[in-house]
Amino acid sequence: MAKLLTTAAVIVTCLAHSGYRRAGVGLAKGENRFEADTFTEAQLAQLSADPRLKVVAADAGETQADTSTLSQGTLASATVDGGVSTGMSFSDAIAKLNPDDKAHFTGAGKPQCYALSELMGKSVTASERDELWTEHLAAKPSESEAE
Repeated sequence: MAKLLTTAAVIVTCLAHSGYRRAGVGLAKGENRFEADTFTEAQLAQLSADPRLKVVAADAGETQADTSTLSQGTLASATVDGGVSTGMSFSDAIAKLNPDDKAHFTGAGKPQCYALSELMGKSVTASERDELWTEHLAAKPSESEAE
């Protein structure tokens, strides 16, 4: 394949399960490092368009991903100097999500795990999400209490 990037590596962070496939490759949950010439432009576009994946470029001497993201991303997570994600609390993440967006909430009205994972800066499983969601709803004042 032709080399398309001036970087030495492409890091694809998979927020879905191990074995998730996109652009002709199987991915492990978490960080997956590839040589820059592994993907064509079309494959990079597929990877970048997937909300369950975060695609960044890395230089040869770097141990962490460059802050220049190849994908636009559907959510912006909080960062500190140097572009390292600080993550946010579950409640703060919920406040950033749009309840009318299917990429943010399930049909059952629960927040999507991959959207939470991106904002919180860590992997969030469905069981963790369910537990935190129940606590979040219980802590929220009811409409009659709010009046």
